[in-house]
Amino acid sequence: MASGGDVGRYSQTHTWAPHHRNNYFEQSDEVLALESIYGENEMGLNILSRPETEADNEPKNGLFSVQMSVPIDTSDERVTVDVCVPLNELQNNVDFSKFKRSDSGMRIIGSVTVRHLYPISLTIVLPHEYPSSAPPKFTISCPWLTSLQMTSLCQAMDRLWEESMYMPVLFTWITWLQENVMNHLGLRNRIFLQDDLDEGDSRVISEQMPIEEAFTSMIRYDQQREEEEFAQSEQECGICFTQQAGSLFLRLRPCKHHFCRICVNEYCRTHIKEGNVLNLICPETDCKSEIPPPMVTANLTPEEYERYETLSLRKGLDCMGDIVWCPRCQNPVIQEKEEALRLGHCLGCVYSFCTDCQEPWHQGRCYSDILQEEEDEKLRQTKSEAMQKKRERLARLKEERLSREIIEKTTRPCPNCKMDISKMSGCNKVSCVYCNHSMCWGCGLDITKESYGHFSKCSLSVMHEEIIDAGNIYNDGGVNYVIRPFARAHQKEKNPVILFLLALLSWRLKCHNFSDQNFFGLSVVGIWLPVHHPLKPWGQFQPILAQNTGLSFSLNKGPKCLQCEKIGRKGK
Repeated sequence: MASGGDVGRYSQTHTWAPHHRNNYFEQSDEVLALESIYGENEMGLNILSRPETEADNEPKNGLFSVQMSVPIDTSDERVTVDVCVPLNELQNNVDFSKFKRSDSGMRIIGSVTVRHLYPISLTIVLPHEYPSSAPPKFTISCPWLTSLQMTSLCQAMDRLWEESMYMPVLFTWITWLQENVMNHLGLRNRIFLQDDLDEGDSRVISEQMPIEEAFTSMIRYDQQREEEEFAQSEQECGICFTQQAGSLFLRLRPCKHHFCRICVNEYCRTHIKEGNVLNLICPETDCKSEIPPPMVTANLTPEEYERYETLSLRKGLDCMGDIVWCPRCQNPVIQEKEEALRLGHCLGCVYSFCTDCQEPWHQGRCYSDILQEEEDEKLRQTKSEAMQKKRERLARLKEERLSREIIEKTTRPCPNCKMDISKMSGCNKVSCVYCNHSMCWGCGLDITKESYGHFSKCSLSVMHEEIIDAGNIYNDGGVNYVIRPFARAHQKEKNPVILFLLALLSWRLKCHNFSDQNFFGLSVVGIWLPVHHPLKPWGQFQPILAQNTGLSFSLNKGPKCLQCEKIGRKGK
């Protein structure tokens, strides 16, 4: 983080002496050659000033000065950049959340790999005496180099001038900086950003750039160069599989998947048309990276853009439990914190309404509730069109209220997008159709990453109810086994064998020394009850295996323990 050399003291008003005429023409040819080589590439040669000339092209006054960015050649290898920043010097606009603190807790330590190093900025002024008797005057600056490192580069450039035998040296300097900086400084493939001590050559001037700012600049430059290289090369679309120039593609971050603009635009339009704006994610299989809003709206028509904004707002507000919609202007309204008030006040149309019946706000019971009690009587007394509309409206309000009650009883909110989910059948792993996240129906936690491994430690997730099937009872060496768990008997079950077995489980047994139940040689183990614990009704536990134990059964007296001779009686 330093500058070498000093060009500020060379005034552009210097007059050219006749004996420097040849130097001027050599300088002109050298600058012209640099323009042809570097004028249109990433180095971006910039001519800051030129000498003024007479009508016969003879130099009058002024000097040549040029500026360019010299990229550092890393041979396409990634370079690791380490940084250690004092905690009290962090800027609010720099994200160091992925890094860790030092043992003392006073510094932030981290590293990142880049393929393109931030270039060296080179500014050169050509004096009248160059190249016949004096070298060019220059400054070099770079955010990741220290003063001592810059001093070493300045000395190396001085040696190159001395070795050139007073010949034009600008191209030699540029090439050397581009290809030999890493080896010359012994940096190889690792750089450590640290505070600049501002020591070394007197020509070196420290820029005093904060470490975190230099670190951020290096990351941004690497991303910029990657985007430029991507745009200049040929790419294949992952949707239509056509090959085109990279400039015709859109690249997502941080997954870096790319698709042609036509496919991405059509993909976004389809989701907006279907109202599924919460599922605008990367089209790549199993990728969950979101498409940024600027990329979504880049090529939308005004109508599509308005629909996208409306749907995004509505979907976001629907995830908030205290938001209701004004029945008059359909604007979102924040419901009062006291739920008993059932008050919503719209700031758009200044309408205060009851959040239950959508009528103007009132205290006490809703008018629709009162009318509901008299509905049957009024239906018999009138058939007028006005009452018919009122009846339909009351029925709709009743249906909506019942629907809300059913939703509250039969659904659970998605832990990710907060949309209500209803489980029709199957296991306790439920997937949200809006955001594709998975949740545990028992405890409501997000198990997208953990998947089925969650159920081995979830105490709220229970096995589904099943009926013993006679085909699931088999004999092996005189021992009967049940390979499916017991559960409540289905109301429509008519198999007498199954009903008989399930009826036996409804008996309560009190025993001192066992935790198993046995009926006609069929016993139930793994009931999840401790020894000496009075067995509860069969519907309150889940047996998972059956085998012979020391119980006998009598049709007249019921099950009996062979150890303590106690007989279980129904309902005890």
